[in-house]
Amino acid sequence: MVRKFLLFFILLAIFSQCNDSEVEELDPNTFAEIEENYGIHVMYEYSERFFPYDWLQPPISAYGHQIDYFEVGRMEPIINDFLEQYSYAFLQVNLHKIHLLKRLYFYDRENHGGGYSKTDIYLIVHAQDYDYLLGKLHHLFSRMLYRNYGPNFFPTKEWSAINDSEFKYGATEAIDLSTEERRTKGLLEQASVYSIESDFNVFVNWIFTKPEKLQEICEKYDKIREKYNLVIQFYDQMNSGVEF
Repeated sequence: MVRKFLLFFILLAIFSQCNDSEVEELDPNTFAEIEENYGIHVMYEYSERFFPYDWLQPPISAYGHQIDYFEVGRMEPIINDFLEQYSYAFLQVNLHKIHLLKRLYFYDRENHGGGYSKTDIYLIVHAQDYDYLLGKLHHLFSRMLYRNYGPNFFPTKEWSAINDSEFKYGATEAIDLSTEERRTKGLLEQASVYSIESDFNVFVNWIFTKPEKLQEICEKYDKIREKYNLVIQFYDQMNSGVEF
């Protein structure tokens, strides 16, 4: 019995030291340069203050889990790569905070895609690689921009006109298309078939994470190239400062 208790306290001490060292290794100034250069606050100490008040109320009932501290440090270059694509003035108007979480819940269900408000991004960080997290930041920001600027600036009619006349977003037959069939119809990925917004979001992700591959596809598929040009037009109308 004595040996069991001794082993328990040894393991507890080791675990505590590991946790303490993890916290100590987290530089409190990790995102100071980002805040200075872009005016964007990166939040990683989880609390209910992450969310707007109405999100905390039923039925949304938003809540999250604290991001692992060892994940925080590797986010600095990823967030910097994301932000440097846009002009300072554009970021000041459109993005105020980036919230980092390990898990995120809305409507009592776990959300695996991340979230956004009118000016904030909620990024789930849990062992994903660099390119995935970079693409996710651009994806979430594009969703925010689509909701905020889409009614005035997004070329919905022109975009819809590129699609085949019989094509319908969300239709079962569209979801079951092969890669070749999708791209011939102007759709980059399976996620593109669900809605115009999803179609647009996929383009944005590719533009910032796989630009060379996207250019190859644009040269082969006319409809992909036409939609790509509309994405550029949308960002130019918003004065985003993005150099395509």
